[in-house]
Amino acid sequence: SCILSTWRLYLINFVFFFNDTATTEIYTLSLHDALPICYKSKIKIKLHFLCMVLLFILCIGSTMAQYIDPREAKEHFEHRNYPAALRVYLNLLKKDKFNTDYNHKVGICYLKSNIDKSKAITYLERVISRQKYDKEAIYDLAMAYQYGLRFDDAIKMYEKYKAEVKGKNLDKVDRQIETCYSAKELIK
Repeated sequence: SCILSTWRLYLINFVFFFNDTATTEIYTLSLHDALPICYKSKIKIKLHFLCMVLLFILCIGSTMAQYIDPREAKEHFEHRNYPAALRVYLNLLKKDKFNTDYNHKVGICYLKSNIDKSKAITYLERVISRQKYDKEAIYDLAMAYQYGLRFDDAIKMYEKYKAEVKGKNLDKVDRQIETCYSAKELIK
């Protein structure tokens, strides 16, 4: 019985001193639980800061984007960079839809680029509907009608151009009218 109780005492001491994981487990669990909290807190702070920076950039960017310089469009147009000029002129038209010059330039950009040339019709019709406009817009509208396969409208515009702009490019206009008549025959 004495040997048994001594043996029990050794066994209890062995288990207590060498296999006491309760304190370690509590410490380890609390340490492992604390690290993600601290880590999550840092992520939230960084995410909050990033959101604030992005919001600031968007606010500044939107105020900067509100001003569109017509000189930029003119420069692109003069250098025959019609797709770039078109983008700027379309943005300018958002602020001034009935600006005759911008509408005419958009029409020309469509006609001179590899985009659907019939898209020029809307803008050039807007130009022609004004009282004062560059008479070359009539010729440009006739070309747009021709590209849009609206040959009768194109012929009317070419005739109007010949009547209003006497002596200028009449051979070229007559050639375009002939082309429209030929195209009408071919489409029948």
